[in-house]
Amino acid sequence: MYTTGRRLSSRLLTWTLQQEKMHRWGGWMLMMPGTALHELSHALVVLILGGKISAMSLFRPRQQEGGVVQLGYVEHSAVMGGPLGGALVGMAPLVGVPAAIWGAGLLILPQGGSPVEMIAYSFHHPFSLGMVWLLISAPVSLGALPSPSDHRDLIAGSILLAILLAALSLLGLKVGSSLLLDPLIGWAQLLILPAAVSILGLIPANKRKAGPRRGGPASLT
Repeated sequence: MYTTGRRLSSRLLTWTLQQEKMHRWGGWMLMMPGTALHELSHALVVLILGGKISAMSLFRPRQQEGGVVQLGYVEHSAVMGGPLGGALVGMAPLVGVPAAIWGAGLLILPQGGSPVEMIAYSFHHPFSLGMVWLLISAPVSLGALPSPSDHRDLIAGSILLAILLAALSLLGLKVGSSLLLDPLIGWAQLLILPAAVSILGLIPANKRKAGPRRGGPASLT
């Protein structure tokens, strides 16, 4: 999901930048909601972990050195937990963005249900609010993908998390119990939509031959 999703996001960003400035609004409108939710997810976890936010932009595209395009950012102080806390901040959009999409669906769709049930309802009722929710949520879901700057503490944090789970297991909390398994199943369902969108983004990519690259690489951060 990460590799194909990042490729799709980069193509959307590159396409947008290739347009004349007055014609870029379409691409920006597709990327803005997901980017805003991405940065809000970071900010929320920073505050939960006792950090302070010094600067924040939900959506303000700007090109940096090397051709990298930054769409938004959150600058903050150190958080509790060291590398584990940093990893939680970096991974926040993987939970926050899909959860926000699901929450919007609960408000819009009368029957509610799990993410899988809501997606199935939308396909079975193509002329309902469910399809509107699905079409809007599809590009927004790409905001769940971590940006390169989110990887800073990911490896160390993952190791510490594995040690923590092992310690809990020794204390009698089995990893396979509903205490840990149910949240993981719920999280997996939340990730179905961004995963599906990411895979679909590969289809046109496989049909195109690589051409000469002009300028620096475009990357979403």
